[in-house]
Parts: sequence; C-alpha cells; structure tokens
Amino acid sequence: FVWAGWCPNPPSLFFGGLFDCGTSEMGIIDKLAKLSPLQVNAIVGAVCSVPVGFYAKSLYDDMTNPHVYNTQREGRPEIGGPYTMIDHFGVPRSQASFLGTWQLIYFGFTHCPDVCPQQLERMTKVLNLVEKQRPDAKLSPMFMCCDPGRDSVER
Repeated sequence: FVWAGWCPNPPSLFFGGLFDCGTSEMGIIDKLAKLSPLQVNAIVGAVCSVPVGFYAKSLYDDMTNPHVYNTQREGRPEIGGPYTMIDHFGVPRSQASFLGTWQLIYFGFTHCPDVCPQQLERMTKVLNLVEKQRPDAKLSPMFMCCDPGRDSVER
C-alpha cells in the first residue's frame, strides 16, 4: 500500500479504491456498481448521519434553552361563562357588549409572524362569505391575545 503524495484523498481499502485519484481506468459509475452492500450501507449511513446529527443538536439546543420552554401554569382555565377584556382602544368589554351577535373568536399572538396572519386572512374570507350569503347576520370578529406579557394596548 503506497499513497502518492499528490492525491488529495488517500485510496481507501474499505471503499474499494473509489477515491484512488485516477490511478485506475474505471469510471466512478463502474466503481460504484462494484461496491458491496456493506460498503453502500456505510456510504449512505455516513451521508445521512451528518444532517440528522445537526438536526438532533438543534433540537437539544432548543430543549435546553430556558427561554424556549419557560412556561408557568397558574390554576385551571375557565371555559365558557362571563368574561371581561380590554379592546384595542383600551375600553373594557364584556359578553354583554356583544349580545345579539355571533362571536367569531381567534386566539393568537400579535407578534406571530406566520400562522396568525394566515388565520386572520381566513377569518376575513369567512366574514365576506357570510356577508354575501346572509347580509342580515350580525357578526363580531375578535382577535384575543394569548400573551399579555408581550402584547398590550400600546403595542
């Protein structure tokens, strides 16, 4: 086994001279066709393990980042019943403010770059469709913020 110093990659005994830098008359396709199943599995495994490793590292970094999974739970949510909230003008509102109307409510984040704008566009299409088919229908579309720590009337 002698490695010529001018070759950037030394020939590999395991890969059957696949990287022998032109010392053979066989083309790369011919060399690939002569690889054993073990050699093919080794090449595929090596090629696939790199992106999987980077993905696993990014998942680990996200899970260990305290800012990503820092949640607090306080009590149990009350579903249904009376409610009060502050609208975008800072005016307090309750369920009595919307009596006699259908309430179309979307819960989201005002700092949401992807999902929320698409869903609000979908809500607009629904409102337009209902308005065409039932012009007498009274609808009250609402966007309710789920993140009062970042979203406020001022923002």
